[in-house]
Amino acid sequence: YKDKNVLDLWQHFNTVLLRLSFDGIGAQSEYIRKGQVWKDSESQFTKLRLFAPHVKVMIYTCISVLNCYHITTAVDYWIEKKMLHKPLGIRFSILDAPSCYNLKILNKVERVNLIVHYQNWLKKLKVEVSSDLYQALAEEFNGLIKYISNEEYLAERKEFVKITKDLDKSRNEDFVSLFPELSSLFD
Repeated sequence: YKDKNVLDLWQHFNTVLLRLSFDGIGAQSEYIRKGQVWKDSESQFTKLRLFAPHVKVMIYTCISVLNCYHITTAVDYWIEKKMLHKPLGIRFSILDAPSCYNLKILNKVERVNLIVHYQNWLKKLKVEVSSDLYQALAEEFNGLIKYISNEEYLAERKEFVKITKDLDKSRNEDFVSLFPELSSLFD
Protein backbone atom coordinates (compact mmCIF):
# COMPACT_ATOMS: atom_id res chain seq x y z
CA TYR A 1 0.00 0.00 0.00
CA LYS A 2 1.58 3.24 -1.24
CA ASP A 3 5.26 2.78 -0.35
CA LYS A 4 4.58 0.09 2.31
CA ASN A 5 4.50 -3.67 1.98
CA VAL A 6 1.06 -4.79 3.22
CA LEU A 7 2.53 -8.06 4.46
CA ASP A 8 4.72 -6.04 6.84
CA LEU A 9 1.77 -3.89 7.93
CA TRP A 10 -0.42 -6.92 8.62
CA GLN A 11 2.13 -8.26 11.12
CA HIS A 12 0.88 -5.61 13.56
CA PHE A 13 -2.66 -7.01 13.62
CA ASN A 14 -3.92 -10.13 15.37
CA THR A 15 -6.81 -10.53 12.94
CA VAL A 16 -6.69 -9.82 9.24
CA LEU A 17 -9.35 -10.96 6.78
CA LEU A 18 -8.44 -10.84 3.12
CA ARG A 19 -11.33 -11.17 0.68
CA LEU A 20 -10.23 -12.29 -2.77
CA SER A 21 -12.21 -12.57 -5.96
CA PHE A 22 -11.16 -15.48 -8.15
CA ASP A 23 -13.17 -17.48 -10.67
CA GLY A 24 -10.66 -20.27 -11.12
CA ILE A 25 -6.99 -21.01 -11.49
CA GLY A 26 -4.41 -21.34 -14.24
CA ALA A 27 -5.11 -20.88 -17.93
CA GLN A 28 -8.87 -21.18 -17.40
CA SER A 29 -8.78 -18.26 -14.95
CA GLU A 30 -6.76 -16.20 -17.41
CA TYR A 31 -9.38 -16.93 -20.06
CA ILE A 32 -12.28 -15.94 -17.79
CA ARG A 33 -10.56 -12.79 -16.51
CA LYS A 34 -8.70 -11.57 -19.55
CA GLY A 35 -5.54 -9.75 -18.50
CA GLN A 36 -4.93 -11.79 -15.35
CA VAL A 37 -1.50 -13.39 -15.20
CA TRP A 38 -1.98 -16.55 -13.18
CA LYS A 39 1.68 -17.02 -12.24
CA ASP A 40 1.59 -13.58 -10.57
CA SER A 41 -1.51 -14.54 -8.58
CA GLU A 42 0.09 -17.82 -7.58
CA SER A 43 3.23 -15.98 -6.46
CA GLN A 44 1.09 -13.72 -4.27
CA PHE A 45 -0.58 -16.77 -2.67
CA THR A 46 2.83 -18.20 -1.83
CA LYS A 47 4.08 -14.92 -0.34
CA LEU A 48 0.90 -14.54 1.69
CA ARG A 49 1.25 -17.99 3.25
CA LEU A 50 4.99 -17.58 3.89
CA PHE A 51 5.01 -14.08 5.32
CA ALA A 52 1.52 -13.68 6.77
CA PRO A 53 0.22 -17.12 7.74
CA HIS A 54 -2.14 -15.55 10.31
CA VAL A 55 -4.14 -13.79 7.58
CA LYS A 56 -7.51 -15.44 7.01
CA VAL A 57 -8.65 -15.66 3.42
CA MET A 58 -12.13 -15.71 1.97
CA ILE A 59 -12.50 -16.38 -1.74
CA TYR A 60 -15.49 -15.08 -3.66
CA THR A 61 -16.22 -16.85 -6.92
CA CYS A 62 -18.74 -15.99 -9.59
CA ILE A 63 -19.95 -19.26 -11.08
CA SER A 64 -20.76 -19.25 -14.78
CA VAL A 65 -20.83 -21.82 -17.53
CA LEU A 66 -17.14 -20.99 -18.06
CA ASN A 67 -15.94 -22.27 -14.69
CA CYS A 68 -18.71 -24.68 -13.66
CA TYR A 69 -16.49 -27.77 -14.04
CA HIS A 70 -13.15 -26.15 -13.35
CA ILE A 71 -14.23 -24.76 -9.96
CA THR A 72 -13.65 -28.11 -8.25
CA THR A 73 -10.03 -28.11 -9.43
CA ALA A 74 -9.68 -24.54 -8.19
CA VAL A 75 -11.09 -25.40 -4.77
CA ASP A 76 -8.70 -28.37 -4.52
CA TYR A 77 -5.83 -25.99 -5.31
CA TRP A 78 -6.95 -23.41 -2.72
CA ILE A 79 -7.23 -26.15 -0.09
CA GLU A 80 -3.75 -27.41 -0.95
CA LYS A 81 -2.36 -23.87 -0.67
CA LYS A 82 -4.10 -23.41 2.71
CA MET A 83 -6.19 -20.57 1.36
CA LEU A 84 -9.56 -21.84 2.60
CA HIS A 85 -10.55 -21.92 6.24
CA LYS A 86 -13.80 -22.53 8.07
CA PRO A 87 -15.83 -20.53 9.08
CA LEU A 88 -14.59 -18.40 6.20
CA GLY A 89 -13.69 -20.33 3.09
CA ILE A 90 -15.45 -19.63 -0.13
CA ARG A 91 -18.67 -18.02 -1.28
CA PHE A 92 -20.29 -18.51 -4.64
CA SER A 93 -22.42 -16.08 -6.54
CA ILE A 94 -24.11 -17.19 -9.72
CA LEU A 95 -23.67 -15.10 -12.84
CA ASP A 96 -27.01 -13.76 -14.04
CA ALA A 97 -25.92 -11.50 -16.86
CA PRO A 98 -25.07 -11.83 -19.57
CA SER A 99 -27.54 -14.73 -19.54
CA CYS A 100 -25.67 -16.52 -22.32
CA TYR A 101 -22.96 -17.34 -19.74
CA ASN A 102 -25.42 -18.50 -17.07
CA LEU A 103 -25.29 -22.15 -15.98
CA LYS A 104 -28.83 -22.62 -17.21
CA ILE A 105 -27.70 -22.69 -20.85
CA LEU A 106 -26.66 -26.28 -20.19
CA ASN A 107 -29.12 -28.84 -21.53
CA LYS A 108 -30.58 -31.63 -19.39
CA VAL A 109 -27.79 -34.14 -20.12
CA GLU A 110 -25.07 -31.55 -19.49
CA ARG A 111 -26.72 -30.58 -16.20
CA VAL A 112 -26.95 -34.17 -15.03
CA ASN A 113 -23.26 -34.67 -15.90
CA LEU A 114 -22.33 -31.53 -13.96
CA ILE A 115 -24.38 -32.61 -10.94
CA VAL A 116 -22.70 -36.04 -10.98
CA HIS A 117 -19.32 -34.29 -11.23
CA TYR A 118 -20.11 -32.20 -8.12
CA GLN A 119 -21.48 -35.17 -6.18
CA ASN A 120 -18.45 -37.36 -6.94
CA TRP A 121 -16.08 -34.54 -6.03
CA LEU A 122 -17.92 -33.94 -2.73
CA LYS A 123 -17.66 -37.66 -1.85
CA LYS A 124 -13.91 -37.55 -2.42
CA LEU A 125 -13.57 -34.27 -0.52
CA LYS A 126 -15.44 -35.57 2.54
CA VAL A 127 -12.55 -37.86 3.48
CA GLU A 128 -9.83 -35.32 2.68
CA VAL A 129 -10.73 -32.20 4.68
CA SER A 130 -12.04 -31.26 8.11
CA SER A 131 -15.76 -31.71 8.66
CA ASP A 132 -16.22 -27.94 9.15
CA LEU A 133 -14.57 -27.10 5.83
CA TYR A 134 -16.42 -29.93 4.10
CA GLN A 135 -19.77 -28.64 5.41
CA ALA A 136 -19.05 -25.11 4.17
CA LEU A 137 -18.02 -26.33 0.73
CA ALA A 138 -20.89 -28.82 0.47
CA GLU A 139 -23.32 -26.01 1.24
CA GLU A 140 -21.97 -23.93 -1.66
CA PHE A 141 -21.95 -26.83 -4.13
CA ASN A 142 -25.38 -28.09 -3.09
CA GLY A 143 -26.66 -24.58 -3.76
CA LEU A 144 -25.28 -24.86 -7.31
CA ILE A 145 -26.94 -28.25 -7.75
CA LYS A 146 -30.27 -26.85 -6.64
CA TYR A 147 -29.90 -23.84 -8.94
CA ILE A 148 -29.15 -25.82 -12.10
CA SER A 149 -31.97 -28.24 -11.42
CA ASN A 150 -34.54 -25.58 -12.33
CA GLU A 151 -35.46 -23.70 -15.52
CA GLU A 152 -33.35 -23.64 -18.67
CA TYR A 153 -31.99 -20.81 -20.83
CA LEU A 154 -31.50 -22.91 -23.93
CA ALA A 155 -32.28 -20.03 -26.30
CA GLU A 156 -29.16 -18.27 -25.03
CA ARG A 157 -26.89 -21.15 -26.12
CA LYS A 158 -26.67 -19.75 -29.66
CA GLU A 159 -25.64 -16.37 -28.29
CA PHE A 160 -23.00 -18.07 -26.11
CA VAL A 161 -21.53 -19.82 -29.16
CA LYS A 162 -21.49 -16.64 -31.26
CA ILE A 163 -19.95 -14.44 -28.56
CA THR A 164 -17.41 -17.06 -27.53
CA LYS A 165 -16.29 -17.71 -31.10
CA ASP A 166 -15.98 -13.97 -31.73
CA LEU A 167 -13.96 -13.45 -28.54
CA ASP A 168 -11.73 -16.43 -29.30
CA LYS A 169 -11.02 -15.07 -32.75
CA SER A 170 -10.23 -11.55 -31.51
CA ARG A 171 -8.06 -12.84 -28.65
CA ASN A 172 -6.47 -15.71 -30.56
CA GLU A 173 -7.79 -18.18 -27.97
CA ASP A 174 -9.68 -21.47 -28.07
CA PHE A 175 -12.45 -22.07 -25.54
CA VAL A 176 -12.81 -25.76 -26.34
CA SER A 177 -9.12 -26.50 -25.80
CA LEU A 178 -9.30 -24.95 -22.31
CA PHE A 179 -12.77 -26.28 -21.42
CA PRO A 180 -13.10 -29.59 -23.33
CA GLU A 181 -15.78 -30.81 -20.92
CA LEU A 182 -18.05 -28.11 -22.38
CA SER A 183 -17.39 -28.82 -26.07
CA SER A 184 -21.00 -30.03 -26.45
CA LEU A 185 -22.11 -26.39 -26.22
CA PHE A 186 -20.79 -26.01 -29.78
CA ASP A 187 -22.67 -29.00 -31.22
